[in-house]
Order: sequence, then C-alpha cells, then structure tokens
Amino acid sequence: MSIATQQVPPTIELLTWDVSRYHAAARAGLLGDRRLELLDGLITIVPNPDQFHEWIIRQVINLLIGALGDSALIDKGQPVRLSETSEPVPDVVVLKPQAHEYKRIRPTAADVYLIIEIGNSTPERDTEVKRELYARFGVQEYWVFDLEVNELRVFRDIQNGNYQTDIVWTEKTISIQALSDVELDAEQLLALMDE
Repeated sequence: MSIATQQVPPTIELLTWDVSRYHAAARAGLLGDRRLELLDGLITIVPNPDQFHEWIIRQVINLLIGALGDSALIDKGQPVRLSETSEPVPDVVVLKPQAHEYKRIRPTAADVYLIIEIGNSTPERDTEVKRELYARFGVQEYWVFDLEVNELRVFRDIQNGNYQTDIVWTEKTISIQALSDVELDAEQLLALMDE
C-alpha cells in the first residue's frame, strides 16, 4: 500500500504527481521555495533542519568519506529516483561510483549502497513512511539516526519488499553490507548525537 492511499477512504480518488510533472512544476516556480520531495505521487514538505541536524550530517559525511575513500560517492540532500512517482531527498546517500558521477541523471535504488536519515522532529516519517518506501523500491540498506532517543536504527535484508532486519545498533563497529570490508566506528557515529 502506498502512502498516498493509507489514510484516504477508497471512495476518494487522489490525483498524484509523477516525476516529470513534479519537475516541470518546480521549474515553472509553482512549488515555491520550500524543501519538498515526491513520495508515492504526493508532494510532501520536508521539515527545515536545525543547525544541530546539519552539523550531524556534515560529521557523518566526513566519517564516511574518511572510511570509504574512492569506493563510494557520498552525497548530501540530493534526490534519489525510486520510481515514476517517488523521488525522496535523503539526508545522506552512499552511492556506487560511476564515471558520470550522476552529473545529468538522478541515482536510482540500484545505484545506492546506503541511505541515511537524521531524524529530529519527525521520526515516524523516517522509521515508517520512508522505511517502507525504501524497502519497497529495493534500497538495500537504510540507517536512521533518531536524535529524539539517541539511537541508530539499521534496516537491512530485504525480502518481499520489506526489511527483515530492524535493529537498534549497539555494536562498536558497523559496516555497510555492500562494502563489508570497511568498518566504521559506530561508537563515534553514536557519540555525535551526544555533542
């Protein structure tokens, strides 16, 4: 079930957006200057991050770049095209390196090693809505830093469009499954939330 139909009675039909109309509306200035993303055909407002949220994103990116080097491309706040009706904008995305470096095309789920969201004001958006969306479209691994409860939730092991692993990470190190030869210091990542 898509997020577009979860809370709408079946007698009400919604007009949903596709990616091309969404981009055309944005280019024409019809969507204003708000931070937006397209989720299951619905244009949703992305909450404005506070300074602490932005700081954590920068620190996570620095740690990832230091650990992964050239084995991945780390991107901040750039859309990932999951389907004709979904183009979320994750906080951090770890991508497969490509010669074109996504210069003229959006990455897709097949290009993604890992998506990270830093949740501070809307944890259910990250742990429910986006988790379901990412799993349904085949994003192999998804992490959520939940700033409300100071924990890292890790979603992995997709089967039938659902993550089979949903755990609060407590180990000292963590690896992205697709890049399992590189260990990240999970304690250092988690310590960011306490600063």
